[in-house]
Formats: sequence, structure tokens, C-alpha cells
Amino acid sequence: RGWAASLGRGEQRAAQDNMSPTRLYIAGTREHAGKTTCSLAIISGLLKRRQRVGYLKPVGQRFQNIGGLYVDQDAALMKEYFMMHYDARAMAPVAVPPGYTRDYIDGRITEQQQIDAILHACNRVAEGNDTVVIEGTGHTGVGSIINMNNARVAQLLGADMILVANGGLGSAFDELELNHTMCKEYGVNIRGIILNKVRPDKLQMVEHYFSKLLHRWGVPLLACIPDEQFLGQATLLQLERLLGGELITGKRDGLRHYPFDRAQVVVTDLRRFNSTLEESDPRTLFLTHCSRDDIILGFIAHCHKLRAKEEHPEAALVLCGHHTEDFYRSVQDTVTAHDFPILTAPHTTQHALRLLQNFVPKFTFTDTVRVKAAIQHYEPFIAFENLGAK
Repeated sequence: RGWAASLGRGEQRAAQDNMSPTRLYIAGTREHAGKTTCSLAIISGLLKRRQRVGYLKPVGQRFQNIGGLYVDQDAALMKEYFMMHYDARAMAPVAVPPGYTRDYIDGRITEQQQIDAILHACNRVAEGNDTVVIEGTGHTGVGSIINMNNARVAQLLGADMILVANGGLGSAFDELELNHTMCKEYGVNIRGIILNKVRPDKLQMVEHYFSKLLHRWGVPLLACIPDEQFLGQATLLQLERLLGGELITGKRDGLRHYPFDRAQVVVTDLRRFNSTLEESDPRTLFLTHCSRDDIILGFIAHCHKLRAKEEHPEAALVLCGHHTEDFYRSVQDTVTAHDFPILTAPHTTQHALRLLQNFVPKFTFTDTVRVKAAIQHYEPFIAFENLGAK
């Protein structure tokens, strides 16, 4: 399960000897810190500065099916967006699907196989490039169960570490201290710190005091990036997968983004719902029980009203609950003649709302709008001169 290329010791030494490109290892202090977003912006900025850049995801845990092959989601994103010529599977040499750790503990996968696979992949990606951006998985200790935590892999590859942390002062520095200690244990140099998702009204204060704090380590603050809510929004197609339902109409709007903080559960009567439709932000996600025919018809009527005024309806309706065949027949008869976004979700409305509130959408190569927006937002804040690029 999982794939790791097996190479001889000579190839391993050759991989280690090829140290000419700068190797930058991006790790977070927690899950969803923003490693992929920072990697996108760093690669984009280096390319604009005439650098040749490669990408590596040494240990991957999230995969997607592309042409019948399961490849790491982040590697697929970088390959497709930046048109890198490497095979996406070669850019993510150690895949860790469910059951992999048990196979490792049982000895069916060896540590040396993993080392060989990672070194060989890095050697291939480094060839002909000035910089290799290496994206880790989670914080510096993630992967310890298979002896491939981020700090150790960075040491193995001779890479400098860039740590990505979220937010303000105290909690962010506490988390960084733990990861800093891990890097020291493995002798990994920290090139700099990126503070991500900082409250815009606190940006100058946080940047000022964090730069002072980092003097303790002799490490620069590479970027202090304000939060941008749009980047945390998911498309209807991502919501369809999250909720395990079906986008039964409105498929042409499948790549439209929705903010979760505007999601509303509809438990009122139709008259109040009609008022809510008029008062709410146009791009609001409404959740109601699938038995509410009045709400479904009211939503469709509202969308027709907007279209009659030559406005494009942007709200979406999620029909929650366990759906019978009779439901599908009746609903499809009602809604399929229209093309307004309506999804099903086999959950209670409250459970569906919790799923939305806890969801952190990952970047995919099909979501080019959000990827471009992320790069445009992040790149200007990064001090590329501290990465060896002017």
C-alpha cells in the first residue's frame, strides 16, 4: 500500500551530493496553517524573478483520482498550475494511505525504502533548477510514526526550514517554539517564519513585535500576511463531496465559491423565508429539510424573479435529510426544469451546518480562481530577498 521506489546506495549518495539548488522546506506549526498557499506564492514569486523552480511533497496523505491514478493532491496542483514537466507521482514519492503505518510497523515497508524514494525524487526535481520548494505534511513532528517527520526529512535533504504559523503573538510563538526545538534537535537551519491569517487590524502591531521576538533565534520574519476570507471559501462541487450529496441542478455554477459564515438554516415559514432572501447577501447558502416543498418552491420563485430583472441568482439551497426514491422523483420533477443551485445532503440540517463550519477547503488545480487569488494576495507580502532572490 503506498509507493516507495527502491534504489541502490550509489544513487542515494548521488542524490545527497547534488546540493547545488537551494532547498526550502515549508512546514506548519499545525494542520491548515497555510503551507500549500505559501508554497504557491513562493514558487510564483521565484519564477517571476527568473528562477527555475521544482516542487516536492516527500510524504503525502491526501490523494485524488486523475485518469485512474491516485496522486497527491498538492503535487497534482503544483504540476498542473505551474506546468511542471515531472510526473505528479514522482513529485510525491512516499504515499501514506490508510493502513500504511501498520505495514511499516510490521516491516513490510522499510525505513531505507522511504529514504531512497525521497532522495531519488528530490534528485530528479532538483536537476536543472535553482530552487526546490519542499512542502511538508503538518507540523515538524508529523510522520514520526514512520520515522519520516518533517524535521528529519529536511535534514535528510539538506533543506532550510520555513515555518508557517497562524495568527497573533502568544499562541503563535508558543507553537513556533515547539517546532523550533524539533528543528534544533535535527540540526535543521530555519530560514525564516511566515505569519499567516493575521487579523488585518492587528497586522502592523503583530509584525512589529514578532520581528522583535524572532531576534532571540536570529531568524527573520519572511512575511506577515493578513487574513483573506475568500481564500477559505469552498466551491459547490467541493461542498457536494463534503456533504456526500448531489448537486442536482445548477451544475454550471459548480465552481462558484460560498462563505460558510453566511450559511443559514431555514426553519421559518415561507413568508419569513422570502423576506430573508431579499435581506441576505446574494451569495448565501441556505439549508432546509428536504420535506419543505414550500421553501423549495419559494427559492425557485425568488431565482426566477432575479432572472426576470436580468440579475444572476447566486444563492444556493441545500436539502437535508435522508432522501427516498419518491423524494428524488418529486424534487427532480420540480427543480430539474430550472438551473438554480440546489444540493442534497443525507444529514440533519444541524449536522450539515457543523460540517460546513468545520470544513477547510484544500486548493485543487480545478479551482483556478481561488489559486490565483491566493497567489495575488500572498506574494506581495513575502520578503524574497531573504530567500536569495531579488
